[in-house]
Amino acid sequence: MIEEAEQHVTAILDSANALRTYIETVQKPVIYHLKKEGKLDPNFFDPKVLSASYIARHVLDNYIQTSTFPYRFKLAATNPRNPINQADTFEAKILQKFRSGSLKSYSTVLEENGQKYFFHAIPIGRNQPSCMRCHSTPERAPRQLVRLYGDRAGFGEKIGDMRALISLKIPLDTIINRYMWDYLVSMGILLVLFLLFYLLLYQLNKKDQEIRREQRKRDRLLKEANTQLQQRVESEIDRRLKQEREMNEQERLLTHQSKLAGMGEMLGNIAHQWRQPLTQLSSILINMELQHEYGKLDSKHLRKKIREAHDQIQYMSETVDDFRHFFTPTHQEELFPISRPIASTQRLIEAAMKNNDIDLRVEIETDFTLRGYPNEIAQAMLITPPINITNIKALFRYNDIWTDQAQNDWTERRCIT
Repeated sequence: MIEEAEQHVTAILDSANALRTYIETVQKPVIYHLKKEGKLDPNFFDPKVLSASYIARHVLDNYIQTSTFPYRFKLAATNPRNPINQADTFEAKILQKFRSGSLKSYSTVLEENGQKYFFHAIPIGRNQPSCMRCHSTPERAPRQLVRLYGDRAGFGEKIGDMRALISLKIPLDTIINRYMWDYLVSMGILLVLFLLFYLLLYQLNKKDQEIRREQRKRDRLLKEANTQLQQRVESEIDRRLKQEREMNEQERLLTHQSKLAGMGEMLGNIAHQWRQPLTQLSSILINMELQHEYGKLDSKHLRKKIREAHDQIQYMSETVDDFRHFFTPTHQEELFPISRPIASTQRLIEAAMKNNDIDLRVEIETDFTLRGYPNEIAQAMLITPPINITNIKALFRYNDIWTDQAQNDWTERRCIT
């Protein structure tokens, strides 16, 4: 109840602050402009037009008279021009916290003369330049203002100072009476809903018990069938595992031979890729030695040769990285053009082929797209040795699956490779 009352009161006080902002930023500048043009007396001052506090208080007083809540509005300041706005000790402490920035708003329940009140306060906006004409010094203030309020209170302020707070008080019993009927109606509705929900749960639980009994009967029958099936499956699995172990052993031997051949070929390719850089490094070192013997090895020439040597070493390092990344397995399928693994393989064996006076040219009429693992395809083209057709036929015959169709399929895959 208090939270809802706080939201309601906050909206009222925010409206009051908005009204004050309008007066300070719109209404006052218009009146000052009229004074500047000579259409108004420069010393003219009337709180009904120029006092934001006066206007906001009277507007809220009119609102409170028509409201169902008996609000008590107050603007409280420590240096008020009007004595009715003088802050008491409690309000002065709250205002000091607003000024320090430790509070943005303040709510509490107060007790005065044996009655409890809900109290809510917010700060007013800080002083604007338009406020300084009436709140800086008596000399700058209109003479009518000084004659009306005197030259002691309400002066000595600066731009950015927080002059006051605005607050509302509401009797706590008024809030309770306002919301008690709503509370009782809500509780009655909740009670009815709870009873309906309980009846629904009872029916659902009864139905659930019936379903559970039927389910236990079916589970028992299913468990018996599963036991029989499991025995048959285990027997079949043992037979197939025995066949698979024998087949995997043959496959492991073939794979091991393939890896050894691939490693030898890879090392050969790296050696071909490094031969030219090593020759270049040797030439750089010989050149530096000759330059040193003839006394011509200055710092500029030395730095140049060091850079050339560093470039060759960097090239050799990149070559090793290329081969290392080339043989790194990929774990995620991707879409790629067939030209990509072909180009990757061609780049790695290019030096070896040139060393053997081989000119390799690749012509692709249609670069189609595949989904799979490009590195694995490139590795197959690079390191897979020729497969013995006799061994393949023997492997198929061992599993009793070699047929003419298998011969045709294998031949087609061999041609594609």
